[in-house]
Amino acid sequence: MTGSMADAAIHEAPPGENGGDREFALSAVPAAATAPSYKIGVVLLGANISLPTLVMGGELGVKLGFDATVTACIWAGMILALLAGTCAYVGARSRLTTYVMIIRAFGQRGGEIINLLLAMSAIGWFGVVVVLFAETMIRMTQASALFASPSLWVISGSILMAYTTIVGFRALDILSNIMLPLKLGLIVWALAVAIRTYGTGFTEPMAGAVLMDEKTAVSFIVGGWVVGAIIAPDFSRFARSPVGVGLACAFALGVGYPLVLLGSSVPAILTGEKDMLMTMGALGMGFAALSIIMLASWTNGATNLYCASLMLSTVFRRFSRKALVWLSCVLGLVLGLAGITDQIVPYLVLLSAVVPPIAGVYLPRFFLDQHPGDAPLADADWQPGAIAALLLGIAAAAIGHFHGGWLTGLVAIDSLLVSSLSYLAFEWIRRAAARRATARA
Repeated sequence: MTGSMADAAIHEAPPGENGGDREFALSAVPAAATAPSYKIGVVLLGANISLPTLVMGGELGVKLGFDATVTACIWAGMILALLAGTCAYVGARSRLTTYVMIIRAFGQRGGEIINLLLAMSAIGWFGVVVVLFAETMIRMTQASALFASPSLWVISGSILMAYTTIVGFRALDILSNIMLPLKLGLIVWALAVAIRTYGTGFTEPMAGAVLMDEKTAVSFIVGGWVVGAIIAPDFSRFARSPVGVGLACAFALGVGYPLVLLGSSVPAILTGEKDMLMTMGALGMGFAALSIIMLASWTNGATNLYCASLMLSTVFRRFSRKALVWLSCVLGLVLGLAGITDQIVPYLVLLSAVVPPIAGVYLPRFFLDQHPGDAPLADADWQPGAIAALLLGIAAAAIGHFHGGWLTGLVAIDSLLVSSLSYLAFEWIRRAAARRATARA
């Protein structure tokens, strides 16, 4: 979730055990606990400026060039705006968590599997962030050979982030608020120094071979925030206005996120270095920039652990959140040391294929619940129609990825459309069969 969706979770979670009020975990948020929609939008805009996003921007710039990056950002922004805006609207209308709506659509056991999938995506992002944290610390302590080991910083960084998540979350909240203007300033600073040093040549056509096609780039960008878009109800349920929070989230992910990617792509294009840390070094930005990145990595990693532990707590209910934080930390540490950062492009492309069909099921379920008619869904461990629709959506994404798309040409949209339409078809068949059974009785 780019390490950024979790930043929003800090701000929206009301006080209480396990980082949120247990009274609202499985029930609707009361009107008295709601807040203005613009606050959520502001938090999301700031949360877009995370170290993984800066790294993604550099990757896009070096591999695509500026013009193609702009095109990919526009398409991905529209997809994320549609998805996040709709999910946020549904969350504010229902005042329920994503987990409750997923359970309603997929059944108790099916919903737990979906939540486990989402938790693993957050753990994967933690693995990415902790490696970037280690690389930053190595550069900050490069004068000392004693601290030159990546494994040392990955392990110690993981422990620091896990400990912060467990015992220092209020301090982390304050730190996140302080970091927002600093991160924004970092982007502006990097842009200004890069353009002053190298000029405006980033707008010229890319000289070398294009290393990433635009469709893959769109999936790459969508994958960076798609989990955050899907779990938007977890924070939008605290908004007073469904339309307002839908528009705020659509703007944050459809405009703010692409602008951060474009802003971080420019220095990478001008310097020819996709690694943001190396880029800042080449621009002479020095220790101050590294310090901001280190603190941003710290908060990003800790908040990803926080979200992962909350998701896992809905599956492994006998374990304490503290134990689940450490479990998430160990799994993320293993992924980080295994080199997940080197596979960030296929990882995000995979998320863009697998995650949208989840929304393609639970969103139609919500709107059907507004007009239940006859034969409503019964409580069950599994809902076969929902699971079949999810699998069809994933299959559509796989076909689109390997054969260039066959509906819209965009994997995320193909999978979302197929899962939604097939779920509605399965539900129509189920209701028709129930009506016939009732008529015969």
